[in-house]
Order: sequence, then structure tokens, then C-alpha cells
Amino acid sequence: MDIKKIVGNRINEALAQNGMLQKDLAKILGVTDNTISYFCKGTRSPQLEQLPKIAAALNTSTDYLLGMTQVK
Repeated sequence: MDIKKIVGNRINEALAQNGMLQKDLAKILGVTDNTISYFCKGTRSPQLEQLPKIAAALNTSTDYLLGMTQVK
């Protein structure tokens, strides 16, 4: 599976588990809602600097977001 798809699926899962919307994450990162939508669809990948921020906002690890572990 494509890394973009993996990251997108993991972000979607973490958003749901935290009861957050894409627009909530967008606000935290200072990006548009569309940017988060692209991440979640797997059409774009977050920049390296954004991964730790996303992980922190979603109470997970960067390893989980990247599909390197099943442990959140």
C-alpha cells in the first residue's frame, strides 16, 4: 500500500477515535480544511515538520501514523 494511503487511513482512524473533525486538526496545524482532506484521502502527504504536530494533536505516535507500528 502507498505510504500516502497509510498515513491518510491512520489520520482518519485517529480523528475518529479522538472525536475530532478534519477542521479541528486543520486549525491546530494552521492549514486549510482542504489540506487535511487531501491527507485523509491519501492524495497528499504531510510535511515532515507536520507529522509530530499531527501525532501530538491526535494522541498517537509518528510511527503509528507512518504505519510502522500498530501501537497507538
